[in-house]
Amino acid sequence: MLSKHDDALRAAAGAFANVGRDVRQKLVRVTGREERYSEKFVTILEERFDGKVDNGLYWTVSTHISDKQSGEETATGSDLFVSIEIAFEGVKIVSKGIQAQAKINKNKRSGLSVDSKVRLKAQCETM
Repeated sequence: MLSKHDDALRAAAGAFANVGRDVRQKLVRVTGREERYSEKFVTILEERFDGKVDNGLYWTVSTHISDKQSGEETATGSDLFVSIEIAFEGVKIVSKGIQAQAKINKNKRSGLSVDSKVRLKAQCETM
C-alpha cells in the first residue's frame, strides 16, 4: 500500500528534516536556554504537517514540550515529544513517536559541545 505513495513520503521526510534547519535560520543565534529552540521546532513541525493532505495521505502531528518545573523532564529524560500518524483513505498506515533531548551546540568549530556530556548520557538512558 505504501509503495504507491513513495514520492509523497520522501517529500515529507525531506520537509521534516528541513524543520531543524529552518528553526536555526529563524533563531539565527540561539542564546540562553534550549526551550526557545524546542518551542519553535514543534511550532513549525505542527504548522507544516498537522492536518496536511498530500497525494491521499493525511497527516496528524501532535507535540508536547516537557515542563521542567513539574519534574516532567527529569522523569522522562526528554525535552519534547512528537507523535506522527499517517492515514490513507481513513486507514492508519503509519504511527510513530519520538522523544528528544534538545541541546545547543556551543562550539560549532570543533564538534558537539554541551554543558554536561554525563548529564546528556543520563537523560538519553532515561528516555
